[in-house]
Formats: sequence, C-alpha cells, structure tokens
Amino acid sequence: MPPSQTRPGADAAFWAQILARDSALGRYQGPEQFDIRTVNLNTPQGVTLLPFSLKRPLESIQLILSGRVTVTVAPYTSVAPEAFQNLIQRIFLRGIHTKFGSQQPWDMSGASSFAYPLHFQAQGGSIFVSVNGGPLSLVANPTSPFTSPFLGTVGTHDFIVVYQLPLAPILGTDQSAKRQETNYLFYARDWQDTLTLEMTFGDATALGDTTGATVAFTAFQSVTGTPTLATHVNYGLMGPYEAIAIPGFCSRNEQLLTTFTAAGTQLQLTNLQRMITNAVIVKSGVIQTTGITAGVQTFASLSDLILNRTQVQVDFNPIRRVDSNFIQRSYVNRMMCTQPIEGYYPLTFVESQNPLTAYRGDSPSIASATFALYSDVLTSNANQRIAVVQERVTGGYYPAVN
Repeated sequence: MPPSQTRPGADAAFWAQILARDSALGRYQGPEQFDIRTVNLNTPQGVTLLPFSLKRPLESIQLILSGRVTVTVAPYTSVAPEAFQNLIQRIFLRGIHTKFGSQQPWDMSGASSFAYPLHFQAQGGSIFVSVNGGPLSLVANPTSPFTSPFLGTVGTHDFIVVYQLPLAPILGTDQSAKRQETNYLFYARDWQDTLTLEMTFGDATALGDTTGATVAFTAFQSVTGTPTLATHVNYGLMGPYEAIAIPGFCSRNEQLLTTFTAAGTQLQLTNLQRMITNAVIVKSGVIQTTGITAGVQTFASLSDLILNRTQVQVDFNPIRRVDSNFIQRSYVNRMMCTQPIEGYYPLTFVESQNPLTAYRGDSPSIASATFALYSDVLTSNANQRIAVVQERVTGGYYPAVN
C-alpha cells in the first residue's frame, strides 16, 4: 500500500521510516582519520583509544598498521599463515548502550578480524608487502592453501595491513543490502560518547617460529623509528532517517576452544547465546608452541581437515542439516560471491541479504533448549585449536517472536 493510502498512526509511521531509509541509499562520508600513533612491536603491548565521536552514525572502523620487520642471522624456522594480520593480537570495541547497557560489539583476534568480511563479500582488508626494497605489491586475498605474505627470509620486509571492521551486519554490496544495514549503525543517541577501541599487539613470534633468527621492527621503509597504527572511521549520512532508525547493533565475539584435541563424532563444541544469530564462523588449525613469546597466540597452520558436519543444533536437531563442510562452504561462497579460505568455515542465515532471515535464537520456544554448535572432529593433536565467532543482533526492527 503506498503512503498516500495508509491510515493515520502505525501505518503512516511505518511508511515514513521506509521512505526515510530509502532516501539514505547507503550514503557514507568515507573514511576519515580519527587517531594515529606509533606502536613498539618489539615488545607485546596494548593501546586504548579515546572514545569515538558519534557526530554522525558510525558505519565501520578501519585500521592501518605499517612498518618494517628486519630478519638477520637466519630465517624464521617456520612462518604462520596469517603472519602480518596476526601482529594485532586482539581487537576490542566496548561501549554502554542507553537501552541495552554495557556491551562489547567486537572482540576478535586481529587475524580473524582481517578475514571476517571476506566470508560475506569479495573484498575486505588488504595487505601490501615490499621485500628488500622491491616494489610494494598487493597481496592476493587469502584462499586455500592459506599462504603467508611474510616470507620469513633474511632481509627487510616492509608491510602495510588494512583491517576493515564493519559494525552493521554484512549482507552484500548492493544498495538494497546497504539500506537494510542502516538500522544497525552506531547512533549518538544510543551510545553517547562511550565507544572505545582497545588493541593488544604481538611481537616477532606473532609471525611464526623465530628460533635461530634475530628480528627487529622499525618504521615503514626505514632502519629506525617505530611502526605506525592509524585509525579511521566511516560515518553514515542518513538524512531524515537518522532520527527514526530503530536502535539495534551487531556483536561479534570470538572464543578459542582448547579441549578438542582428540577425534570424535558430533561433539558439542560450544553453547551459543540465545540471541538473533546472523552467522557462525568456525576456525580450525594448530597453534604454535615453539619460539613463541608468552601471551602471544599464533596459529602455526590452518586446516579444513580437522572438522566435518559442523552445524548449529537445537535440542540435538540441526537447524540446517550439514553433511559436508566442503559442500556447505561452497554453497555460502556461491550465495555471497566469495571464495574459500583455508581453516575458516562460515555458517550464515542471511545469504538472502536480508537481516530478517537471521535465526531467531531469542525465540521463547528455545529458551530452555540446548542451542549449540556441534561437529565431527576428524583428527587428534594436542595442539589443535578451534575458534568460534557467533555474530549476534540486539534490537533493531525485528518483530517480536511468540
């Protein structure tokens, strides 16, 4: 029914919101610098930025880490597949929502954060590398096998790593998808000035096994100085929609599972939070245990052969039956126009590119049910690890579920 034919009240308000949302058309300011600082990657450390200014609704955060790593004496014994991405060990975004209280919308490793957008769209972050003063080259997006852009050889390795941290659900790249996402931007009336970004950093062992090598970090294309971290933000230009967007936000939190070191059939990997769920990402591999600094976490290798039949279940019944992880991942790659990434396995409920098709984990019908992730574990290794990210939605324009 067109707006001119709606009755006063609820229908008119509904159409006002739809027209305002459509007028936005996914218009954005474009990244602008919020903070720049040096970080000493020779010693693990952490940084906390000042609260973000939400003068306009926040769509995403971009990080750019640049520097030089110089290897002397001997090459790395082995190199981690996510070497440069892993220099940022953990990324936390915290804030206090006026309706939902204290929240942590982003809590993921730097490596998983870099890969995250690539599960749902063809492009995400980017890496540029120059070896021994050679041309600065764009590294191809990770696929299978997942090979490191860091060679670990004796010499200089200049790097630029760009991380993209989308705050709204990732539903695709067309205008329809962008309009669907606008309710989930971070608005000043919801967060005030409470949003802070925290990061922890690794050292040379975040890149792999340093046994026998001498490693030092300096400024980009320099034998002196310190690597640089710059933070940029992208604001939405929502026009009249900003005043009537329905408060909602997306949370992405990664947990590392350490107990699945032996093979088994349909093991319960972890309980999931009973919330609206867009996607679940599972990462599997073997952690580095030699030549590693205490407190630094590095996957020495990633593998697609550790897990199979990985699926979400409610009271032991699959929400979506999975008979093969390779088939399921290929399906998601086709629906989202992406490519496989070794060691990563995406389960999504929003391949429709509409957030309303997310799984209603908040339904009262499963309030007392077992809502969990299950999988066959195919291999046994004391050092194999599984990481799980559940992308959850709070608020927004979801109808109530009885």
